[in-house]
Amino acid sequence: MLQPAQMNPSGQHTAAPDGAVTFWANNGALEGQVAVAKGSVTVWILAEGTLVDADYPVLDINLDNRAVGRIHIDSPSPREYTIATTLDHTGSVPLRIAVVNQVSKPEFMRRNLTIRTVWVSPPI
Repeated sequence: MLQPAQMNPSGQHTAAPDGAVTFWANNGALEGQVAVAKGSVTVWILAEGTLVDADYPVLDINLDNRAVGRIHIDSPSPREYTIATTLDHTGSVPLRIAVVNQVSKPEFMRRNLTIRTVWVSPPI
């Protein structure tokens, strides 16, 4: 399990004492190294977001410097989202989770995103 606050968050964000990170007002990302085994790999993200202009936050997921999927957040309450992919080698690889559709409006409407936990399986 990865605590988002320990994954080098970038962009405008707030880190909570429990390790969750909330992005607000602009696009941002979480980046870190994960140790995973060769073969089928699943990335789990526990997250929630706010709806603005009929859209929730959208996340692009990169593992080992390649795009592996896009997650459309669809809940204002914590929910688990998954991306399945494959890895052709065992080892420590970069994981990047990027917010790609952030919006901030003059009337203080923000498409916020909170990432509470990240898991990558299978670990080594």
